[in-house]
Amino acid sequence: MIRGLVIAGVWMLCTWGANAGLRGLKTEEPRAFGYFTGDILVRRVSILVDGTTELIRASLPKPGPLTYWLDLTQVNVEEAKQSGERRFTVTLTYQTFYVPYDSKKLTIPSWSLRLAAGAQAEEAAIPAFTFTSSPLRELFPDKSGETAETILRPDGQPHSFPTQLLLAALMGSATVALLSLILLARHLAWGPFKRRARRPFTRAARLIARYSPEGCRGGGDGAEALLLLHRAFDETLGQRMLAEDLGRFLVEHPEHAGCQAGIAQFFECSRRTFFAGIAAEASERETRSALLKLSRALAAGERKWR
Repeated sequence: MIRGLVIAGVWMLCTWGANAGLRGLKTEEPRAFGYFTGDILVRRVSILVDGTTELIRASLPKPGPLTYWLDLTQVNVEEAKQSGERRFTVTLTYQTFYVPYDSKKLTIPSWSLRLAAGAQAEEAAIPAFTFTSSPLRELFPDKSGETAETILRPDGQPHSFPTQLLLAALMGSATVALLSLILLARHLAWGPFKRRARRPFTRAARLIARYSPEGCRGGGDGAEALLLLHRAFDETLGQRMLAEDLGRFLVEHPEHAGCQAGIAQFFECSRRTFFAGIAAEASERETRSALLKLSRALAAGERKWR
């Protein structure tokens, strides 16, 4: 009876790990020497298991201080499946803060990962890793003949950098930019140039653009827009301008010759609106968009010549 129990126990111990499905374990270690205070060490553990075996994530080490001189800063797990098998790759990033007086061997302790396949479980032991930490400088440099002048390199001497040419170029560029902005504002009648004399069409176009889009109708915004353009014609010609004065206007202001048809249509719309009282027909022949287009064309010719 006792012999049977012993044999059964030995069989269970031998088959417990095999049922968990561990096929292989491989560690990829960093170099084992040449580390200083604050250096990083990266270890990779590759675990090959069958397709039904899971890695118990709770058995992974938690990032944080492991000892007073070693921190585990990051833990990453990658999983890949191929040919009915699963491969878990665990990447661990350590940082050492040990300050040795002389070269010294330090050891990252071993730990275990747990694997589970159904009701079966198994531990995969990850071996310890030993590396050599070196001091940043000798503790007693005078014994080797070193002195304070030879141990440390002298401080770097600051060098002045000439900025006169850069400053002159910056001031010149700023001046050119400012003059260009002033000329552009004058050309487009912006800001303080908005009410400049001898650009009545530019001023009228800006005001007409503010009106509602009902079109050229008797009274209301349409009539006011017509009056604004009339006043611009009057100011440009130097007197009250009627439809009969169109020829004289184009002779004295040839820059507006391309708008002759539009100007004639404008005066016809104005006559029907203010004198014939045919607002509906006038709105069909002279819409607000056409009025705005004409005022902008006249303003463009005005800016080109003045």
